[in-house]
Amino acid sequence: MSAPAHPRTQKVASDSGSPAPGDSRLRPGQSVIAREDPLSPTHRERLLEAMAESIREHGYRGSTVADVVRRARTSRRTFYEHFADRDACFLALFDAMNDLLSLRIAAALDPTASWQEQVDLAIGAYIDEVVAEPELTLACLREIPALGEAGIACQHQEVERFADLLMALVVVVGETTPEVTPIQRPAAIMLTGGLRELIAYTSRNDADPAELKAAASAVVKSVLDPAHRDWGSGAGAKS
Repeated sequence: MSAPAHPRTQKVASDSGSPAPGDSRLRPGQSVIAREDPLSPTHRERLLEAMAESIREHGYRGSTVADVVRRARTSRRTFYEHFADRDACFLALFDAMNDLLSLRIAAALDPTASWQEQVDLAIGAYIDEVVAEPELTLACLREIPALGEAGIACQHQEVERFADLLMALVVVVGETTPEVTPIQRPAAIMLTGGLRELIAYTSRNDADPAELKAAASAVVKSVLDPAHRDWGSGAGAKS
């Protein structure tokens, strides 16, 4: 995965109708997906947004194709032209939400800040985004694993996606801070998988987002710290 370009990610995230980093999404007119045209959503985008609205109100198990179609102001025929069933729509929503989340994290970085500050910005953007949508976050954590092989595959792809993003962002930081060197995939997988589990823990225990940010940032900084990077970069690994 190539390093994210700041101007592009900032533009896409802004055009999507999502808020600036740190803002809550829970305001009328905002979307949890990045629309191709912010002013004219496609049928597919409207259906995904309608699925999100239904989950917020009823949870995933209480959401029906009929409710999604009604909210999207489309027809069942249009729904089934885009999705095989309700589960497929939900998984597509999960994927689209992760796309936007990736953009928001990349856009949150400030190339003029120290690497420690950039860790805080990236972690802060991630946690702000997921806690701003408690119903959707909870549905993704609880319901997707119950969707069988398709759900498990989707979860694995999520971890891989954010591992790629983390590795790319570290490369970006390294452009201005040479002592911060690239991390290997095993370390990135551990960090992203651990962060996901931290969010799952929070959903069960109602933890303070500020405490989450501090804990997650401390762990990521300990991995990126040039003084402790032999294991993360593979520099000290035996062939």
